[in-house]
Amino acid sequence: MILTINNEDYHTFDVALSDEQRGTLISMIDDEILNNHDKTVSLYQTYADLHITYMTDWKFFLERMEKYMHSINPHAIIDKCWANVSTVNNDYGMHKHTTPYTLVYYLQNKYPEYGTNIDNKCILPAVENTCMIMNGQIPHSIVNMPKEVAEQNKRYSIVINYDV
Repeated sequence: MILTINNEDYHTFDVALSDEQRGTLISMIDDEILNNHDKTVSLYQTYADLHITYMTDWKFFLERMEKYMHSINPHAIIDKCWANVSTVNNDYGMHKHTTPYTLVYYLQNKYPEYGTNIDNKCILPAVENTCMIMNGQIPHSIVNMPKEVAEQNKRYSIVINYDV
């Protein structure tokens, strides 16, 4: 599906990874957050090299995301890949990326209304087990959940920046 907002396209895809595949991703992300998270960025964010670190273990995931990305631009290549875990004490802010494409895979999220804030103008829902591809240079952020919601909903997302 393609949604156009302010002349920018937002592509969404139903990824449909199995529960086992999603469990594998969550387990490895939890390990990264516990033992090796990036302390220079938001709390509970991994380093941006997961596509290298887990090249073999995540092959099923990376190849599927590449298929979606190449349906938009067949020349796109991965620049960076990291994971975010949203929980009680997060405070993600508005930001933009330097690449023309950003893919967000919503690995786990019970409440889609806590999705992706686009330039403080609208919120795109974060539907579990789907991905969204957008122009990474547009200001955006994760929608921070209230404490009462976050206590019951650990949100996992994987982000891939693509360059051409």
